[in-house]
Amino acid sequence: MLSTPAKTTKLFRVDPKKSNFRTNIDATPRFSEQFTTPWNGICNPDSKLRTPDIPKFLFKSIFWIGLVEESPQKCLQRITTIFFILILIFMTASEWISCLLIFDYQDLGIVYGYLLNYLFISVVYISVFRRRNLLTTTLVKICEFSLPVNREKIINAIIFMLFSTPILYSAVKIIGEVNYYCLLYETYGYGLEDPTAQKVLISTKYYLRAIMHPIFTSLVALLLCVLCQRCCSLINILHQEIQHVSPEEFVLPKQLDILRRKAKIDEILDNIIDIFATPWLCIIIVTCLTCCIAIGKFVHFAFAIYRPADRNETVFCVITDCTCSIATLGVANRLSVRLKELKILFYKEVRTRQLFICNLEEPLPKKELFGKSNLVFIGVLEITRYHMRFVLVTCVAVLTYGLILIGMKKGESFDFDAYNISFLLLT
Repeated sequence: MLSTPAKTTKLFRVDPKKSNFRTNIDATPRFSEQFTTPWNGICNPDSKLRTPDIPKFLFKSIFWIGLVEESPQKCLQRITTIFFILILIFMTASEWISCLLIFDYQDLGIVYGYLLNYLFISVVYISVFRRRNLLTTTLVKICEFSLPVNREKIINAIIFMLFSTPILYSAVKIIGEVNYYCLLYETYGYGLEDPTAQKVLISTKYYLRAIMHPIFTSLVALLLCVLCQRCCSLINILHQEIQHVSPEEFVLPKQLDILRRKAKIDEILDNIIDIFATPWLCIIIVTCLTCCIAIGKFVHFAFAIYRPADRNETVFCVITDCTCSIATLGVANRLSVRLKELKILFYKEVRTRQLFICNLEEPLPKKELFGKSNLVFIGVLEITRYHMRFVLVTCVAVLTYGLILIGMKKGESFDFDAYNISFLLLT
């Protein structure tokens, strides 16, 4: 007696010629049904399942610091995760002790900046680490769509530069005589006579500090950018498919099919917002604090005590933080715009069909079925171009103010007047 095959439900009934969505997703068992944990299939090189649709170096970086669910390589991943957590605790405690011991009460602004900076960096890691299971689930859901990885080489090159540039700076810092103030800061006010020990201590602590900031914060920002970009690519596919559908073909089953696929994208967006709402806010605060600390150090202290390597280090942190914050805001803004455009196009096609067939009895999909039409990360803060303009104007204002103060500190004359500054900020 022959057994009848089990029926499978197809949520995605898509014409392969018109869409890049992978069809018959639900016809195959999910990761959780095939393996004990989702990453058993993803991390196993012998598995037939694909790796996550994010750049390889980025995935490995977040994997080995414990931001995704434990894999079959459980022991090694747990060791690297514990090691990173120890670095986080050690460097946070070290910075707090150095600031409280070295700086006096006249430098309270810089002290508070350093203390809050590392406090918010710790909050970023804790927030993502607590939601690593949700992040794993989100990556698995993204794997359900067959999409090429965009700009993988560029992102991998950026990650390589993030990890290699601090090595170069740490080597430059120990060339020649060690800065006396830098040595006091790293040794908590105690002297260290051996020159070799001084250089090893300074270079090691500098690179460990760079792993926390800006490397770790940049990795989180890059991950958020990549996930938003993947969602934007999925929305673009739906957008193109609706554009190529004629009013005769845009029947109710087709409309519901698009809404079902849009609902799956909304699930991914909900997970992204839940994971990155707090870390994204903390990264923006860290960026502002980094700019304020850099300006405060150059204004409050004598400019001559900083060697070129120290100045380059500060500039590297400021540029990296500002670039990551602006890039993340730009990608999130683009995703929000595409969501609104998709909603407008969908209901425009529905209206066109109604006018074309002149059948008032045909049921219309309710607008509540469309789901998300914008992207909200922090409370009621909607990502729009006005928020991008506000952030850019604020950054320009802070940098302009810092340049003026540094110029006054050095006794140099700047060709800035009230008219030029206001014109710079408003354009």
